[in-house]
Amino acid sequence: MKEYLFVYDQPFALESGEYLEKMQLAYTTYGKLNDRKDNIIWICHAFTANARTTDWWEGMVGENDFFNPKEHFVICANVLGSPYGSSSPVTINPKTGENYIIQCQEYLKQTEIELRKFPIKEIHLKVWNDFFRKNTELNIELKTDFKQIDWNWLTQDFHLFVYRNVLKLYKPKNETEKIKAEIQEDFEPVSVEGQSKLAVHMRYERDSNLIKKIKEKSLLSNPMLNCEVCGFSFFEKYGELGQGFIEA
Repeated sequence: MKEYLFVYDQPFALESGEYLEKMQLAYTTYGKLNDRKDNIIWICHAFTANARTTDWWEGMVGENDFFNPKEHFVICANVLGSPYGSSSPVTINPKTGENYIIQCQEYLKQTEIELRKFPIKEIHLKVWNDFFRKNTELNIELKTDFKQIDWNWLTQDFHLFVYRNVLKLYKPKNETEKIKAEIQEDFEPVSVEGQSKLAVHMRYERDSNLIKKIKEKSLLSNPMLNCEVCGFSFFEKYGELGQGFIEA
């Protein structure tokens, strides 16, 4: 395995209209590109992972594995936002000399200060407590005050609301383009992973209907949707706000 760092030493435009002073992207390669240049395997990953596929995809890349570096030239690049080498919140902003995350935290903190000027806490506490007084079987404690985590969630939700409902930065999905997802009992979920789009190669979008079906099935056996690794439940921790939510 070889590790590289691609540096784009010019302003890099983002979809939001903002730009990075410069952009860097970490990537790894396994094997060797053949003369015909037709043995490339490009592996994508979630932004929370690094570009070393052997760390998180055991059995898929390696000698005698599915993608053998003796036969294939395997490339895995980090995405923007990943703190494992690519431009991310921990990257230094050349304009300020500080980490991007410091600026982001200051921005959200200022939003929280403005939100605290309105009776949002009182409204939230009333709705929260009214709901759990009526649903005692959920065994969720009533709230008497906000903790910092409550303000963090509220600030994030406020920005999401502004982006979607005020600035209209999220495009609504076309209902006619949805693909039916099916889950067969005792079998892995079966579905086409969404629309195909022609970029440099053919790729498939993640099918949100499939995720919805998986979640519905999981809720039948575990209404709290506990994490299979650590047991954490957003519903148990945050009540109605976290109902039906899990990070996959």
